[in-house]
Amino acid sequence: MCIVERMARYSADRVALAELESNESWLENVAWRFEGGSVAVDADLIVGGDRRAVTLTYPNIFPSAPPTVKPRGDATRWSPHQYGAGGELCLQHRPDNWEESITGADMLRSAWTLLATE
Repeated sequence: MCIVERMARYSADRVALAELESNESWLENVAWRFEGGSVAVDADLIVGGDRRAVTLTYPNIFPSAPPTVKPRGDATRWSPHQYGAGGELCLQHRPDNWEESITGADMLRSAWTLLATE
């Protein structure tokens, strides 16, 4: 995928995340940044009255592989569907069922659903 196509995809993801934040009260403080050569998004998920700070990190080969969602600044285990304390959440969309049409907004929605149902 050429850089122009990837930039268009990141732009589309920015729009999708902005729309999600505008429409859902459980998503707050969405902030885009660079982290170690990757694009990352910090956000707060409001789950049952608790604020869960997360980081969504896009892999360098996005959209060919899914972003990850991890707790931000919290090394505890939030879920049995998590790769170790402070590790990546095991979400609905993973490398084994990934489709390039899935957005970062879909990943955050999946993270919120996981945490809200446990």
